Amino acid sequence: MISILNSYDLFIYLKDQNLIDETNEYWWPSSTSFEVLLGAILTQNTKWTNVEKSLENLKKLNINSLENLANIPLETLTNAITPSGFKNQKAIRLILLANNILDEYSNFENFCSNTTRDWLLGQKGIGAETADAILCYCCKQDFMVVDSYTNKLLK
Repeated sequence: MISILNSYDLFIYLKDQNLIDETNEYWWPSSTSFEVLLGAILTQNTKWTNVEKSLENLKKLNINSLENLANIPLETLTNAITPSGFKNQKAIRLILLANNILDEYSNFENFCSNTTRDWLLGQKGIGAETADAILCYCCKQDFMVVDSYTNKLLK
């Protein structure tokens, strides 16, 4: 009998059964790990097509680093991410997250290598699914994201 107690156990089981192809690096439709971090926040309560519009706006503003995100004027960020909905709330949370990462980890690479689920869950606006998505797709850590897509996979 297989014992699967949590999403990580499920992830390991699927890997052991060769049901997860490790050569497929593009599970999250973004071009960089930093963009994945942004997308994980922006995709909350909205369609991905709207997030793509916001990400394109952020590219035009050269928001491609924590430093640029931490220093963008709130109004500029709010306008850029309008397509994603909840623009005021998400703009504040993105800037706060960028500052918290810089304060705690100094840079994006150190964040990706050393952040934990508990640290992410302690950040305003990051719940379990978002934390797992950041750990898996952005930080490339072995975390299984349990969402509607996981449900489809298992069915």
